[in-house]
Amino acid sequence: MTLALPAGVTVLSTSLAPSRIVAGSLTWLNLPVPSGLLVVKTRIDPQASVPAILSADATATDGTGAAAAASRDTVASNETSAATSRELTLSVVAPTAVHRGLTVQLLIRYRNVSGGGDLSVTLPAGLATELTVPNAGLGVDGQLVWSGLPAPSGTVKIRVLPNASAVPGSVLSIAAALTDSGGHSATEVRSAIVRE
Repeated sequence: MTLALPAGVTVLSTSLAPSRIVAGSLTWLNLPVPSGLLVVKTRIDPQASVPAILSADATATDGTGAAAAASRDTVASNETSAATSRELTLSVVAPTAVHRGLTVQLLIRYRNVSGGGDLSVTLPAGLATELTVPNAGLGVDGQLVWSGLPAPSGTVKIRVLPNASAVPGSVLSIAAALTDSGGHSATEVRSAIVRE
């Protein structure tokens, strides 16, 4: 597997030492298990301009030459989660795999130093919403919306159910966006693969 990191990102540690590192690309050969989690802890350099989008691309290949690729955009900030300004932070906690017919809990964590703000979450067609805490309003195209969030920071919980339109092997993306009255915004996207 190869992970290509953009300029402006420094690797602090990895859960498994890479086989080689060349110009911002880390490569692991002959990974020890058929599936698992590989953690790469990075730091966004203080000189990175805000806002800026940093993209990390991962590619995995097997012994037959088949490949799978994923790309992840991270917005530069001095925060631990993606944010487009120092005023807002936003993170989405979601599993990397979901199973049809089994409920999944999503956590959307936010911080807005000026308080209030609006949060919207866009779910793919393959996920049916069962419960939101606090209750959400509905926006355009079934988007979940929370207006005037009650505190400068908090967590929104969403319980979803992958339905019959969630085809095994497909990828479902969950997008969250936080805005405030000062024109600042933060976005975060998480993806999960559908399993049988």
